[in-house]
Amino acid sequence: MAWTLQRVCAARGALGRIRAEEVLWGMRRFSSSSSSMPPDLPGRFGPSPTVATGPAQAVASFFPKPEMPPQSEKKTGWGGRKFLIFVACNAVPVGVGIWMFKQASDERKAALEVSLPMDVEGALAQAEKVILANPTVTCLFNVEGFPSAVRVEPHAPEKSAMRLQEGQVVKGMANNILTDIFTAETSSFELPLNFVHFAASRNSSLGPFLEGDRRVSLEYRSAESDFFVTLQGVAVVVDSPEARRHYWRARWGASLPGPHSEEFLLLKLVPQRVRLQRSGGGRG
Repeated sequence: MAWTLQRVCAARGALGRIRAEEVLWGMRRFSSSSSSMPPDLPGRFGPSPTVATGPAQAVASFFPKPEMPPQSEKKTGWGGRKFLIFVACNAVPVGVGIWMFKQASDERKAALEVSLPMDVEGALAQAEKVILANPTVTCLFNVEGFPSAVRVEPHAPEKSAMRLQEGQVVKGMANNILTDIFTAETSSFELPLNFVHFAASRNSSLGPFLEGDRRVSLEYRSAESDFFVTLQGVAVVVDSPEARRHYWRARWGASLPGPHSEEFLLLKLVPQRVRLQRSGGGRG
C-alpha cells in the first residue's frame, strides 16, 4: 500500500513537470523569432499552430483593428460642366468654318447663276462692265486663212466721234491734253461702244494684215467677271498727227518707239458686232 501511494505521487510529480515544461516552452516561442524555434513543440501535443513571428505582431494581434473613415465614391465620367466646355471648344470653330464655306459657296453660286441679259440695253451694260474691269485684251485676226492673235492695250470705248483742232492752239505752247479738252469737238450722235482706239507695231504680223482684210476682233477677258466680250469690226489706221499725240499712252512706250515713229500704228476699231458670252459657255 505504501509502495503504491509512492508510485502515484511520483507519477503526479512527473506529470506536473511535463506541463510546466510545456508552458515554459510556449512562453519562449512568443518572445523569440521563428528562425530560432524548432518547427514543432516537443512532447505529445504534436505540431504547434501558426502564430505571430515577432513581439510587436504578437502584441498587436490582441487588439481590434481601428475603424477606417468612410470613403466617398469617386465620380467617373466628364461631368456636366466639363462636357459643355468640351462641346463649346470643338463645336464653335467647326460651326464657323461650315458657315464660312457655305457663305463662299452661295456667293460663287449666285455669281454663276447670273442670267445673260436678253435685251440690248442690258447686254450692252454688262459688256461695258466687263470692258471697264481692267481685262486682258487680245486682238484676233486671220492671216492667209490662219488665225493669229496679238495682245493689245486699247483705250476705253468711246460713244461719239471726236475731232481735234489741227495746228498750234496756244501760241508758244504745244498742244496737250488741256488744249484738247477746251478745243476738241465731239459729235452729237452717241452710241455705246462706238469706237475703240488701240496701238500696234507696223513690224508685227498685224501690220501687213491691215493692208488687205482689216476685219479684226478684240476679246476682253477679266478675272473679276464670269463673262467675256468680243467686239468684231473693221480696223482703220489713223494718220492724223494730233490724234496720234492725243491717244498715245505712256505704257505703249515699252514696245513702241513713240507717237511720232513710223513704226507706231494708231488703229480705230468700229465694232459691227458685240458678243457677250459666259466663260463656261452659253449664249452670247
